[in-house]
Amino acid sequence: MNDLHVIVGAGQIGAPLAQRLTARGLRVRTIRRTAGPNAVSADVRDPEAAARAMEGAAVVYNVATPRYHKWTEELLPMTRGLVAGARSAGARVVALDNLY
Repeated sequence: MNDLHVIVGAGQIGAPLAQRLTARGLRVRTIRRTAGPNAVSADVRDPEAAARAMEGAAVVYNVATPRYHKWTEELLPMTRGLVAGARSAGARVVALDNLY
């Protein structure tokens, strides 16, 4: 059984989510703008880059949001790329929502 959980975004939601999943014994990979411990750098607006970063995932958590002044130009490309990457991996998607 594949237990890789991929988190797109490592801010206020992504970092604690990664800690909780890891504490449950799950393998976690985080995708963020810049690489770091257990994190890969990928532009999820690019479906091919998203697919590479999500390879092997069972679940993809979308907790990333564009910077507020970039929402109109980045939100839909991020969503499209993320969905394409998750589809390529055969992963389920869990999405954070908000009131905006």
